Amino acid sequence: DPGPIGGDFAGVVTQVGDGVTGLQVGQRVYGSMQGAFASRFNVPDQFLAPIPDGVSAVEAATIPAAALTVRLSFDWAQLKPGDKVLIHAASGGVGLAAVQMAQQCGAEVFATASTFKRATLRRLGVKYVYDSRTTEFADLILADTGGAGVDVVLNSLTGEGFIDATLKATAQNGRFAEIAKRDIWSTEQMAQARPDIDYEIVALDTVMFTEPERIRALLTEVSEGLTNNEWTPLPAEIYPLTEARAAFRRMQQARHIGKIVVQMPNPLQPRPDRTYLITGGLGAIGLHTAAYLAQLGACDIVLTSRRAPDADAQQAIDDISERYKCRIHVFSADVGAEADVTNLLDRIRAELPPLAGVAHFAGVLDDALLSQQSPERFRTALAPKAFGACHLDRWTKDDDLDFFIVSSSVSSLFGSPGQANYATANALLDGLVAHRRAQGLPATGVNFGPWAQGGMASSEAAVANITAQGLIPLEPSAALAALAEVVANGTGQAAVIKANWQRAAKVLGSSRPPILDLVLPSAAGEVVGDSELLRQLQEIPVPQRAGFVTEFLQREVQNFLRLASPPAATSRFLDLGTDSLMAIELRNRLHSQFGGAFTINATAVFDYPTIGGLAEYLVAQLPDAEPPAAEPSADAEAPVDAAPQATA
Repeated sequence: DPGPIGGDFAGVVTQVGDGVTGLQVGQRVYGSMQGAFASRFNVPDQFLAPIPDGVSAVEAATIPAAALTVRLSFDWAQLKPGDKVLIHAASGGVGLAAVQMAQQCGAEVFATASTFKRATLRRLGVKYVYDSRTTEFADLILADTGGAGVDVVLNSLTGEGFIDATLKATAQNGRFAEIAKRDIWSTEQMAQARPDIDYEIVALDTVMFTEPERIRALLTEVSEGLTNNEWTPLPAEIYPLTEARAAFRRMQQARHIGKIVVQMPNPLQPRPDRTYLITGGLGAIGLHTAAYLAQLGACDIVLTSRRAPDADAQQAIDDISERYKCRIHVFSADVGAEADVTNLLDRIRAELPPLAGVAHFAGVLDDALLSQQSPERFRTALAPKAFGACHLDRWTKDDDLDFFIVSSSVSSLFGSPGQANYATANALLDGLVAHRRAQGLPATGVNFGPWAQGGMASSEAAVANITAQGLIPLEPSAALAALAEVVANGTGQAAVIKANWQRAAKVLGSSRPPILDLVLPSAAGEVVGDSELLRQLQEIPVPQRAGFVTEFLQREVQNFLRLASPPAATSRFLDLGTDSLMAIELRNRLHSQFGGAFTINATAVFDYPTIGGLAEYLVAQLPDAEPPAAEPSADAEAPVDAAPQATA
């Protein structure tokens, strides 16, 4: 019985028990404990540590179990400078943590991983990297060590033949730390096979039960390492709780590198005894947002603008106040001027309940083609949006904010003719969000498409231009509901766009941004058409189709990689030198040659890494085809626990 689901976590302390010292309510913490896959749970204080400044909750959630397992293993093995250490499944969470620690110790790393993950390890400075799917690594390690083998093993591969192969690659009197759970060898088995080897089965869960104070000490050292940049948070793929099924499926496939983090929802829920600030508050979007926050329970809302409210804005304010029984305060301020921001915040703190949220919607357009742009025009666009956000960031860091929302724009994703200055301002907002989250501060950036019923692009000419680009104005209710979902899921950056994607792809042409590869995976904007190659394929008996497409792929790969001869059907794209740009080019060629009949996403050559495997995947899409047998693609590595960013 593996016990309750969940292990690693990061969150906020909501209550402290008797006798607990060093922790307080509201403090950001991280740790590891069974049953942590929940929004609230009780944790022994030995298994918690404060999250260091500069580390986000998501980053912290990647660390505990991996780092603790590595410390237990390498402390037992007494890893020292100059040791040769074999780390199996080194692209997983424990593996990447082990690589870090071994390199810091001065040990020489030998690692195994599946094909497409090996490049990551080489980028980390690992010289000796082998295939984790076969046992060929043993002979290769012996060759690379002059027959001596490795001194220390961190093992997680227990499939048939793997332990024997690993022992073959282990030096005389080596140290073998086993961290797998299934099909592991007993102490007696190891003693019979290699009596010279020191063997230890490392079980973090057992140590947590028997030596909790040791876990506290190790976790404290890990935190110090994070603070001093000796530990680096692990790579992570992030899923909201609503996509937990997809997260577990992804983990099961073992295609990820590092960790998978599931974020618990934290609903956008204004408190009645707090104040919420909306910059650009007298614009249509600001007023829509004020009404939305009031509907959710906000009682004191501050709207800022450089001008006084006109009759329409005042009527909207009166309507919101009356309908939701809240107080709307209009304060004049130019948020592009730092002095105005400090005066504004001083006034809020002196006259109103504590500030608990910022929604930054201030912005000004000053469109012109690049040849007509000037420093003044850039300053006009940058001041309220980018500089204003930086001022608010600087002067609210000591406030206990529930949210810090900045309204970016689709222009920083798509680009927009005549809006280089505005796109720059939005790109700076995107960077500010990342910076705040790295400091552990709340931050949410939303790249909104154009809004209906007001906003900067509400004129008739602007709407016509937007429509021609394939963009569809967002209804305020839909935009705000999406914003609330983004905040609740803890997402740092999100795009909220409604579009005719085919039209957008045609308009953008060769300047097509990467976001279109997510929404139009089958060569955006094209439709299934006539193709002589497709007709030939459909006329071929089903059992022969994979061979037909394989030969086609071999010729195509030979041509665009300029190979002397066609590669074998078993050749792996990455081994041939295919990178992500080439993968997209191959995807586009396939789509064009077969008339758009196949759905081919941008990662197809990684999901089906051999020429033959991709061919089988493609022909299986034809209506009368049999589905192909799944091509093995997962590392034979120990399962990596999902690490929820939960509230502790």
